[in-house]
Amino acid sequence: MFINIQDVTLRRQLLIAIALVAMATGLQLLLSLLIGARAPFLIFVPTAALASALLGWPAAAVVLGGGVAYGIYILGPTYQFWIDDPADRIVVAAFLAVGVLFSGLGAAVRRVARRAALAERALADERLSRERDTLANFQEMFDQAPGFMTMLRGPEHVYVLENESHRHFHGHRQVIGQPIRRAFPELEGQGILATLDEAYRTGIPRTAYDVPLQLRRQPHGALDQLYMDLVCQPVRDKDGRVTGIFVEGFDVTEKKAMRDALRESHLRLQQGLSAARMAMWVWDLASDRVAFFDNAETVFHASRAELDGGWDVIDRDDQARLASLRAAALAAGGAAVETVQRTLPDREPLWLELRAAPAAGPDGVVTQLRGIAIDVSLQKNAERRAVEHETQRRLSDAKATAADQRLQLAVDAAGLGIFYCPLPLDAIYWNATCKAQFFLPPDAEIDIDLFYRLIAEEDRPRVREAIRRAVEEQADYDVEYRTLAGDGRSRWIRAKGRVYLDGEGLPARFDGITIDIQQQKESEAALQAANRHKDDFLAMLAHELRNPLAPISSAAGLLMRIGHGDEHMLRMSQVIDRQVKHMAGLLDDLLDVSRVTRGKIELERATVDLKATLAGAAEQVLPLIRRRAHQLTMHLTPERTMVSGDEKRLVQVFVNLLTNAARYTAEGGVIDLQLSVEDGQAVVRVRDNGIGLNSELIPRLFDLFVQGERGIDRQQGGLGIGLSLVKRLTELHGGAVAVHSAGPAKGSLFTVRLPLLAAGPGAAAGQPPPSAAAPAARRIIIVDDNEDAAQALAAVLRVAGHTVRVEHDPLAALERAVLEPAEVFLLDIGMPVMDGYTLARHLREHAATRDARIIAVTGYGQEQDRRHALAAGFDALLVKPVDHERLAALLVP
Repeated sequence: MFINIQDVTLRRQLLIAIALVAMATGLQLLLSLLIGARAPFLIFVPTAALASALLGWPAAAVVLGGGVAYGIYILGPTYQFWIDDPADRIVVAAFLAVGVLFSGLGAAVRRVARRAALAERALADERLSRERDTLANFQEMFDQAPGFMTMLRGPEHVYVLENESHRHFHGHRQVIGQPIRRAFPELEGQGILATLDEAYRTGIPRTAYDVPLQLRRQPHGALDQLYMDLVCQPVRDKDGRVTGIFVEGFDVTEKKAMRDALRESHLRLQQGLSAARMAMWVWDLASDRVAFFDNAETVFHASRAELDGGWDVIDRDDQARLASLRAAALAAGGAAVETVQRTLPDREPLWLELRAAPAAGPDGVVTQLRGIAIDVSLQKNAERRAVEHETQRRLSDAKATAADQRLQLAVDAAGLGIFYCPLPLDAIYWNATCKAQFFLPPDAEIDIDLFYRLIAEEDRPRVREAIRRAVEEQADYDVEYRTLAGDGRSRWIRAKGRVYLDGEGLPARFDGITIDIQQQKESEAALQAANRHKDDFLAMLAHELRNPLAPISSAAGLLMRIGHGDEHMLRMSQVIDRQVKHMAGLLDDLLDVSRVTRGKIELERATVDLKATLAGAAEQVLPLIRRRAHQLTMHLTPERTMVSGDEKRLVQVFVNLLTNAARYTAEGGVIDLQLSVEDGQAVVRVRDNGIGLNSELIPRLFDLFVQGERGIDRQQGGLGIGLSLVKRLTELHGGAVAVHSAGPAKGSLFTVRLPLLAAGPGAAAGQPPPSAAAPAARRIIIVDDNEDAAQALAAVLRVAGHTVRVEHDPLAALERAVLEPAEVFLLDIGMPVMDGYTLARHLREHAATRDARIIAVTGYGQEQDRRHALAAGFDALLVKPVDHERLAALLVP
């Protein structure tokens, strides 16, 4: 506690002394307030002794001087630094004497304390030296330990001590004084830390072997996979508390690698023996006992109990061979070989090749035969089968030759060309047929460039793309193209083939066949021409048939208007009108099926409510149903049934189905019309209790011109095209139609399924048009080269109150229209000299007739006819026979 004066500068000593003077002065002043000036130096005396003991005489002198100054100042009568009273001077002198005495005592105490401190330091130095020597000796022995040792302190496992083996093990890191987790952060998550924690927590020693450890032994290096044997011994204090862990271990990484290598070697030996179907054995000559090792059970196909019986596992007939093996090995002093057989139930015989060599004991006497047993059944059985295979091969070769001859005969008979192309494409090999298809002689040499030159130019891009896809994407090669001869001839070819891959999965060759399809193409062209002729004929037929129907229809309509008083005339007029409409419907169906089969129908799609569609269809068929006294029931779901479709065509579908049900059901029958929603589809079912269907008819019922059985009176009518139209129109809407019947006289069920639209905003189509108001009288000119049709239509219009003029010559009609303009023109299309399209264009060009309403009245009613009419300037097109109600609506101003 005493300050060594040599360790403190003089200036600092003086500052400390002044501080002591200030402290003593303050304390003395406080004391004087309590006892007055009777003891002015009471505090300064011990302070001087303290300064002397702590700092020496200079500090004590400063304190004594401060005390004298304080005393003179306090004792003086005028508070000046001077004392007149002798008694006060004696007090000051006494203070100095006592202060010097106490300072001397403090100095003595200081000297004694310093001597004691020096002695204690000498003893400590001596003890430290001895401990260092002891620790050095312990560290030397610690470092010489064969395994690594380390001492860890506390629950954080702080390194206190480690030997050289441990330093070498971890790569000479600075670990002393560090917790193990900070010294080796890579150990986090590895099992060794858990082992240390467990040993410290429980106080139970832990021993572990082959502990895996990943340690970074080089700075910034990779983790090394190490293995160690480990002993963790808890260290306790005198109270028995665990304070640390003494860890001793050995780096067994190399030993483990050797053990693993030995184990792997043994395993490979076992695998090698198993793969080679070999087993080791030892034959003790003295006891005549045989010991089989390892995989003998597998090689001999025997249980361990059977193997314990020694050579009894070999067939009795081959026991003599074992004696020969023993004698040969002993006589030769080297290897001997014998082949024996083991018969097994329900399988081919097992053939074993035994190889033996003598083994001598320490005294040089042969006591054992050691050897291996090799399963040579495959070779033996292969030898046995070789003759069978050779015979089979000869038979197969003969069959293959015959098959090849038959194949070549088939190729020649079918006119197939064969090509073979190694990849990458360069040289191409063709048979004679293939060359002939390309107009080449049999000895011609082909390459890829010549191949492309022999193909029609417009077909080359398609062929190149097909070949590219076949080679790069392994797609099937199937393409049609024309080959060209030097004299201008051409031939249609169809080529089929594929790319074959090699063992590495890379394209290796491109093979295939070619077929001469010239006749097929010519037949297709002829068929297409015939179809065009048929369609033209049907269109002309419809036109020519509609022309006479037009005046008949008009006359019937006129008779119905003027014959109200004559029941017989009215009834006959209605018959004529119904039959004309029936005839017109047949013509429409005939043209529709022609357009559908050629893909010429374009749907005018809109959002359609099937409930309204079915109501419209039922309304159209209702007159027929009433005539036949049928009962029609309708069951329509309340659910939303909106579809995307052409309302007119959908009405046509359901009108055909309802008409069929009415026609093929005896009078007084029942027809049920249902609409439901199933699995996101609208489902319409038309059920009747009519004549039913034969099961043979159902598969082809939707084919063109197919009908059910009819009576000789043919009262059902129809051409057999309605159901074909139903099927094709339904499929155009993305739907399907099916039919079911339990048999003749058991009725029929037709089911139509259409995809529903997702719920959302949209106006429903299919609402009936508003009723047309009664037309005002109009000035009308009819132009038609068919006088009967023109006059009949004029008579109907005149009865309706219109002023009508009729012209049969288009040129005369044009002149008269300019002179006497009309409000409405009804023009036929197919007229001599000038057709209706040209006449309409002239009327639109002239100022007097430019704003008139021009309506086509014609037997041509296909979609392209409507488009042509609108393009020529017509406002509308009516198909003969004219629908008078629609015409009346068009005449409304």
